[in-house]
Amino acid sequence: MKIYSKFKSIMGSCLLIVGLAHSGASYAIHPCVDILKEVSADGGITWHDANTETEAVSVTNDAMYKFTVKRCDWDGLVNVQLNDIVLNISQTMDDFPFIDEWDDAGNWLGPPDLEAEAKTITVSAANVCDGYTGTLLNTATVTADGQTRIGESVSDSDDAWISCEPPMVGGEGCTPGYWKQEHHYDSWAFPLTPDTLFSAVFGRVITIKARGGAITDPTLIQALSALGGKINTAARHSTAAYLNAVSGNVSYDLGGDQIIQSFQTAFDSNDFGLAIEKFVELNEQGCLLN
Repeated sequence: MKIYSKFKSIMGSCLLIVGLAHSGASYAIHPCVDILKEVSADGGITWHDANTETEAVSVTNDAMYKFTVKRCDWDGLVNVQLNDIVLNISQTMDDFPFIDEWDDAGNWLGPPDLEAEAKTITVSAANVCDGYTGTLLNTATVTADGQTRIGESVSDSDDAWISCEPPMVGGEGCTPGYWKQEHHYDSWAFPLTPDTLFSAVFGRVITIKARGGAITDPTLIQALSALGGKINTAARHSTAAYLNAVSGNVSYDLGGDQIIQSFQTAFDSNDFGLAIEKFVELNEQGCLLN
């Protein structure tokens, strides 16, 4: 049992301070806390920092918020409290304990990994706009006390802007199979056509699997007919989702810009799972078009 572990850590820190002082360097351990607040309008597929009003995220139905809290210096943090008045959040978070960075032989093991120990909370905010139209700011604040520098309190805050749009009724969606049929081309919203390039809509050049081989920079009709999974499934269902969203006759749950942003995030991270799951769910809600 390491009876003197805490004493050894303090003594080791003192020795390090003395050593750095002799070398002309400055060193101190202070409590420090950092919070990152992000907002999503597409069910957690795409997250935005949205620190300014010009970066406000368009919200038509539900919103989700993600709070990431970490310490930004080596001191431990206790009494960590997260607050957001607009979202009615007041939550105590787990401590960030001071870590003994010295082994039994007195060797310094290095600083803790501040990024790896960050703590994240995700909450849904279905009624954040509550009939309001226009931009809306809410600010998250985190407070904490130092563990080794007792009595020293710290805090940090981060803004998130959203733009509350008139709510969409939603509940409808047509599948890729519907949109790729030639006798349904008259349901495509102008100026989109089957020959419109996927990259012209989504801002990314993709390569899909099709009958006869691979196609790079496909058209929308080729994307709707892609074969296989991952990027191919994402191409089919993101195209159908966009056609649903911009159609004046489909009450879709997402807007066109949200779908583009969601696909771009999935493509850039090469992680299509959440985007595919969301688009498939919405595209299969039921199609009332002829």
